[in-house]
Amino acid sequence: MLLIAGGIGITPLRALLEELPASRGKPDSGLPRERPGRTVFKREIDELASLRGATVHYLVGRRGSREMPGDPLDPRALRRLVPDINSRDVYVAGPTG
Repeated sequence: MLLIAGGIGITPLRALLEELPASRGKPDSGLPRERPGRTVFKREIDELASLRGATVHYLVGRRGSREMPGDPLDPRALRRLVPDINSRDVYVAGPTG
């Protein structure tokens, strides 16, 4: 499973992560997308991910900025972070746009 959250979408991502059972052999991944200084639930998400054997990649910054020059959610970037993305269920939550 791959959970992708943008901004306020971190709330349902956190809830889904909390409900997941312990690792089933294939690690889950999370990609919270946040603005600098606005990472919400980080401590909780890190703890939940650790308990469930999940990997979390925090994508912090604005697209086109020095810290994030490209789009972290374009297909090539997603494949670099989650090489087996085609075999996963993907859930996306966030604001429109």
